[in-house]
Amino acid sequence: MKLGHIFNALGWTREEALSRTTQEPYLLTPSRERVSASSVKRSAPRHYLPDGFETSVKIDTQAVFRLANRKFDPRNMTRDDNRRLAALLLDAGAINRRDHRILTDGPVKRSGALEEDKITLDMISAWQGKLHKDMAAHDFQSVDQGSRALTILGRVEAAGEVA
Repeated sequence: MKLGHIFNALGWTREEALSRTTQEPYLLTPSRERVSASSVKRSAPRHYLPDGFETSVKIDTQAVFRLANRKFDPRNMTRDDNRRLAALLLDAGAINRRDHRILTDGPVKRSGALEEDKITLDMISAWQGKLHKDMAAHDFQSVDQGSRALTILGRVEAAGEVA
């Protein structure tokens, strides 16, 4: 994502962006202002940074998992929370589309009832139970999927312990 797009979506001029910094001329301080991703994409870039300065922002994968840990508890999630977690991780580049599909499909088959989306589950325990059954049935594709889901959910859960 381009810094110029972010600045423009915040409505900052180059001078305002620079006034929000400390001794480092391009180090931004955290802001409480919320900006939607669509407003950042719609905004036209302005020339905030000198030529040759790297203007793309790459979020560290571990930071993405820390953010996910603050927003979601893998041991107490609804199906909607599970979908939002998967979307967050995919959008931030922490997981690929295959992992996203595995997480959104979930460990338990759906019956189609709308009330199912409101029921909270311990997703880690549910995936562990599914993995146990799949191993006993020698379903290696499902074992792979369960292992991937548990790895991702485990990283989300462990990210809070690291901080």
